[in-house]
Amino acid sequence: MSTLLASYTSTDTYSYGYSGTLLAQTFVVPSGYDRVDYVSIGLTRIGTVAGNVTAYLYATSGGYPTGSSLGSTTYAASSISTSGTTWVTFNWADIAVTPGARYAIVFNGAGTSSSATVAWRRGSTASYTGGAGFYKYTGGAWTDWGKDFAFYVYGSISVTAPTVTTTDAASITATGATLAGEVTDDGGGTVSARGYVISSTDSTPDINEERTIADGSGTGAFSEAITGLSPSTFYYYRTYATNQAGTSYGAVSSFETLATAPTVVSGSSSNISSTTATASGNVTSDGGSTVTSRGICYNTTGTPTTADDTVAGGTGTGTFSGNLTGLTAGTLYYWRAYATNAEGTSYGSIYTFTTKEIVTQWATSFTTVSAGTLTKVSLYLKEVLASSSIATVKLYSNDSTAPATALATSVKTITGSSYAWYDFTFNYAASATTAYWIVLDTPYVVGTRHQYWGYDTDGTYGDTKYSDDNGATWSAAITGCAAFDLDVQPSLTVAYNIEGEYKKRYL
Repeated sequence: MSTLLASYTSTDTYSYGYSGTLLAQTFVVPSGYDRVDYVSIGLTRIGTVAGNVTAYLYATSGGYPTGSSLGSTTYAASSISTSGTTWVTFNWADIAVTPGARYAIVFNGAGTSSSATVAWRRGSTASYTGGAGFYKYTGGAWTDWGKDFAFYVYGSISVTAPTVTTTDAASITATGATLAGEVTDDGGGTVSARGYVISSTDSTPDINEERTIADGSGTGAFSEAITGLSPSTFYYYRTYATNQAGTSYGAVSSFETLATAPTVVSGSSSNISSTTATASGNVTSDGGSTVTSRGICYNTTGTPTTADDTVAGGTGTGTFSGNLTGLTAGTLYYWRAYATNAEGTSYGSIYTFTTKEIVTQWATSFTTVSAGTLTKVSLYLKEVLASSSIATVKLYSNDSTAPATALATSVKTITGSSYAWYDFTFNYAASATTAYWIVLDTPYVVGTRHQYWGYDTDGTYGDTKYSDDNGATWSAAITGCAAFDLDVQPSLTVAYNIEGEYKKRYL
């Protein structure tokens, strides 16, 4: 079946040639067509013309007709009207052409003079954008006429779309599968592309809308292991093959990817104390199966798993966090997030943190003015872990810049979680102009007590230090001073009772 490929229908006037002069009109074969079946051109006879007129088809070079005729046919000149336009069909054997290439209809009017010839009807201007009109005198070169001749070109497709079959998917995993097919017939053309189209939503996927995976060219069997699929997902796919006539598809096949263990990432650790910490994670994919548990696993040896200590963080996908408790002070911990579904347990990256050392002693220094008996030391304290606890306060001698030797001890029961002044009684003979240290001993005991000593960050009296090894070493605390009040009889020598709250309870 022939299809109109190109045309120009203006017949305002005409041009003629005789005694070997030729006329020509070029056009472009549309993509997908590879045969010119026949042409129809608008003609007018001038006078009496014997014999036949001839139409040829030529290839072009540089826009001009070139080479030898690809085909031709004739028509009796006497059958053409001398008035108006006669549309004459020149039906030759189908001529093979190249899609997208430019060709020329060449016409010989078979006349002997300007009063005895057949003229080709044309427009008065060069208004056809698909080609151009030309003329050529006997023995001369083609010349652009600057006008376009009236014509119709009809063509067809000799090649049919290929035949391709689809093979069921194989080697199916959570994220991939092997797809296969076969081009069993090239349709008389060249199979320039073949492959697969796949979709999780469209039951008839095609190359214009869905994911397309190319897999070579030509006929024969082909297969490809593809990746990038989603776990536990139902997919439709089919093969395709393309030649000059177009694209055809194999039957639609379907498969479902397998579920897999979840995807989980470790977040960050925070709120690290001597015995507690917080860690977070995020389940970014359930692997196609419900996440039944997730959380944080940790240990002190490395590569923690759910066989070690764990903190549950719920179920499903998304972010979560867990509070790690009962940790050992001053210890390096390894941790990571985990998530579990029916397919197994996955882990995030391993991270570490070190718990803080426990402060075993707080100390602040003072210097006496005159000798006397130390009778009382008052500290601004509160207890936040238990309803009450026993606070132990000791008087230490000075070793240059830190407490040296314990000289006297006093204890007092601390109650309530609000700061209050507590008096610790002593009976110690203090020397004049001598540095001493007030030491709050063992203020933190896990599960028993947790004593805060009021602190003024703007205070400037004395020196404040802490120890995490029961006085073996002492370190400087933050700028400021602890709140205290002490009596040395017969006169009050030192008092610093700014009631600020000091919250640093461990390193």
